[in-house]
Amino acid sequence: LYALLAHESILAQVQSEVDDLFTSGPVTAQGLRGLKTLQKVIMESLRLYPIAPALQGTVTTPFTFAGYEIPAGEPIIVAAAVTHFLPELYPDPETFDIERYSPGRQEHRQPGAFAAYGLGPHSCLGGSLADAQMMLTLATLLHHFDFAMEPAGYQLRVIANPLPCPSREFTVRITPRHPAKSTV
Repeated sequence: LYALLAHESILAQVQSEVDDLFTSGPVTAQGLRGLKTLQKVIMESLRLYPIAPALQGTVTTPFTFAGYEIPAGEPIIVAAAVTHFLPELYPDPETFDIERYSPGRQEHRQPGAFAAYGLGPHSCLGGSLADAQMMLTLATLLHHFDFAMEPAGYQLRVIANPLPCPSREFTVRITPRHPAKSTV
């Protein structure tokens, strides 16, 4: 939500997409898949603000890393989201750029580049469900309500609580877009 509010032109595109979806009949899975701009916003938000920037586990097979012997049974933390900020994978990695996921670029398709839900056999089984839930929730909210950051122009500060989340200074004003039909 922060990324959309910080980029008003993208917010307008997404609201247009979701309005088309909601006025064309019942919302379907196929209709949600058609929300291409919202899909790119979610992916770029997960890249910049990962839900689980690190994964923990236990070494099952001993290995050597950078000259260090790591024995089996040793606890380990893998900073999976580090790749989200490597300029060799994502040019200008600190910039919110939804076009990274457009045909012709698709920077996230490089091996190990996008780890929003982990990597390989250690990926979250619910990643696809989480994506669908975010799409439906955001589409519904953005169709029915206008959102504004307070204060306007707020720069997001992420804190660990224990998972990454916005600091308490981030507040949002919510107003109905269609006052006569404002129930969700």
